[in-house]
This record gives sequence, C-alpha cells and structure tokens, in this order.
Amino acid sequence: VERDSPEVFRLAMGAACAELGWDLVSTAGDRKTMSRAEQHCTEALALTPRGSAARGSLLGVLAQLHVNRGEPEAALTLHEERLRIYQDLGAVRELAMTWTRMARIYAARGDLENAQALHYRALAVFDAKGAAPHPRLAVDREALAAAEPSVRDALDAALARLVAAGHRLCPVRLPGEPLWRAAHGVIVCRAALEVWGRTRRDGLPPRLLAALDRGAALKPRDAALALKAQTACTAAVDGLFERADLLLLPTLAVPPPPQRANVVPVGGHRRDVVAALTLYTGLFNLTGHPALAVPVAHPGTPLPASLQIVAPLGADLALVDAVRGLLPLLDPDGPDPDEDGGPFHAKAGGA
Repeated sequence: VERDSPEVFRLAMGAACAELGWDLVSTAGDRKTMSRAEQHCTEALALTPRGSAARGSLLGVLAQLHVNRGEPEAALTLHEERLRIYQDLGAVRELAMTWTRMARIYAARGDLENAQALHYRALAVFDAKGAAPHPRLAVDREALAAAEPSVRDALDAALARLVAAGHRLCPVRLPGEPLWRAAHGVIVCRAALEVWGRTRRDGLPPRLLAALDRGAALKPRDAALALKAQTACTAAVDGLFERADLLLLPTLAVPPPPQRANVVPVGGHRRDVVAALTLYTGLFNLTGHPALAVPVAHPGTPLPASLQIVAPLGADLALVDAVRGLLPLLDPDGPDPDEDGGPFHAKAGGA
C-alpha cells in the first residue's frame, strides 16, 4: 500500500497512530508513556494529509496531552484547527465533541460564559442529529472478562446477536480502576460531608458514617489530586469516542447479591459489595458520561443480566434513541421498547 497508494498509506498511518495515541492517553500512564504518545502523533501528523479526519484525531490527542501538562492555550489552538477540519468535512458529530472538550478547558479556567456557550452548541448538534442509524460500537473485552462467568456468558451472547445483525465491535480499553477509584472515593466522601455533615449521627448507617469520617479527614491536597484524576479520566473516556459512538460493558460484574451481603466473589476474589457493584459504573459517575443499563437474557436465573451502554458527554437523547434501536437485539424476548410495559412506553401524564 505504501508503494502503490501513498495517499491511502498516509491516511491509514495517521488513523492508526491516532488510535494508538488515544490508547496511551486513556491509560493515563507516566511521563514516559505520555512522551511516547506525543512522539508517535507528532511524527504521524507530519505525514497525514491536511484536512483529513485522521489529522483531526491526531490533533485531539496532542491537545489532550497539552491539557494534561497544564497548557490550556496550546490545547485550544489545536482544537481550533480541529474545528476547521471538521467544518470543511461536514463532520458535525466531531465538531460537537471538540466543542465539549474546549468547553471543559474554558470551565477549568473559570470562563463559564464561553464554556456554557460551547456546551449548548454541542447539545444542539447531538439533539438534532439523534442516534446514528448504525452506531459504531466499542467493547472493553478486559472488563467483560473480569465479570463473573454467568454474567459474562449472558453478555457474550447479547454481543454475538449484535455482530450477527451486522454491527462491528471495536476493542477499547477504559481507564483502569486504580486510577478512578481513589478519586471517586474522595469526591463521594466530600459530597457526603457537604450534605450530611451537620446532621445528627444517631441512626445514620455505618457506611455513611465511615464516609463522613473519611470526608472530614481529607486534606486540600487530596481533593486537588482527585479533581486532577477526574479530569484525566474524563479525557480518557472522551478519547474512546474518537472511534466509536457507544461503549458497551457490563453494568454489574456479578449477579444481584443477597440484600445484606457485605462481600461478593468477583474474578476469583472476594470484594466489598459496594466496590463490586460500582466496578463498571463508578467511572462514569466520576466523568459524567451518560449511560443506560439495558437488560439482557440471563438463562437459568430469575433476573436478567445488564449491559451498560455509554455515550459521549451531551448525547443523552441520542443515547436513548440508540438503545431503543438496539434493545430488540439485546433482549429479544423482552417487551417491545415502545409498547405498554416496555422501557420507553410513555405513561399518562409523563414519560
């Protein structure tokens, strides 16, 4: 290909390096890893045709690296070039994604007026565009492999139905639990302290009391590090939507546990029940990406398994539309999504 079609080769090289770059950024690794990502993308940028979508994606990786280094102006400059590329290509979804990233940079600087304006522009695009007729789907196979076997088997069967219907599943890697779990705990405990800190402790459940005590013991540095990790995780998840419209992963790693269970088995280890139940949802609680839990058939059990479907920031309504289209494949024996008893049926007096 390099010899016979050099233009195609440069486009393919740029797209491949952009995917590698987003993978490296999403792992939120050390400085050496980030330097590798920057080197790969800078070299590919010199080869990638101007005005191509591959170039826009490469610029996105480099912009995020600047954000990670505390260089917002350099990131905004690269995002402005991305906007010009996507405007020329008519790539409205990519325009909206770029606006949301720029909005977060403005918000971090305290420029809420520009941040709000860009978010509204992005929301208008997502609302008008709705769900893609054949959305690009991405799956974190490592996350799926870590689920308990009965859950994994049910979700594997549901994904196989999607493939049989013509959907292609792109492999991705979400940020690892060690990165987001600590930040999630700090932010949850701070929130608990703000809401419950002045309430009488008598009668509060033990888990809430523990969260209040931890929140009271946090230092300003703990909060700053948690917010930094939150920003990194949000950017990492954003990067996955460069190659996919929706992310698919388990909602729960385990079947629903008994009501008073304190520990459950996950991946051959016994884990705290709350940690186990938030293993796949806690990340998106932290980043704010919209997600829906969809039931899938779980033979041999009284309750279904659950597949979590995640969309880009701002694409809440498009996510609902997409799930409405996918649900008959994921849960073929379930109710019609829009009929009485289905999850999207409009009730009297409201939806």
